[in-house]
Amino acid sequence: MKQHRIIIIALTGILLASSAVCLWSQGNRSYAPHYREMREGRDHFRTHMIHRHMVSAQMLLNLKDELSLTESQLNKIRDLQSRHAKDNIDLESKIKLQRVELQELLTRENINRQKIEAVLTELGDLKTRFEISLVNHLLDLKDVLTDDQQKKLESMKNERRREFWDRRRESFRREKNR
Repeated sequence: MKQHRIIIIALTGILLASSAVCLWSQGNRSYAPHYREMREGRDHFRTHMIHRHMVSAQMLLNLKDELSLTESQLNKIRDLQSRHAKDNIDLESKIKLQRVELQELLTRENINRQKIEAVLTELGDLKTRFEISLVNHLLDLKDVLTDDQQKKLESMKNERRREFWDRRRESFRREKNR
């Protein structure tokens, strides 16, 4: 009986580890600067790529002076930000529920692979729907800006990227010379 229990615990550990590796390999690590509650389990690669090429509502609001945003544009940005947050409450809660369901399935004594696969598939579908919603939201934000403002924003992003990498290279040089 004791050996049986040890084998079950070992198999559960292997399953948990392999599930974690599987999720990680699908890119389910977290990084979403202004979606703090969505950070756990978020798809790092896709979200990073989206945010690398697009700008959030909060960033636009923070750059209102530099971009010379009008009051009308600011109101549109705030409305889009609010609508996006409200529209995704249900989706975010479904994602969290699927994560809890997955955790429960993985820690049961009798593990059901089909149920785990079904939950992982549903979780992937929900995350994809969330990412599509995010991209549409960011494209709507971009449409609020004039062509000149978009060019200025792109120039600012490139400059900040360049400054970041310059600081990073300098930091590496200092570390190397220690």
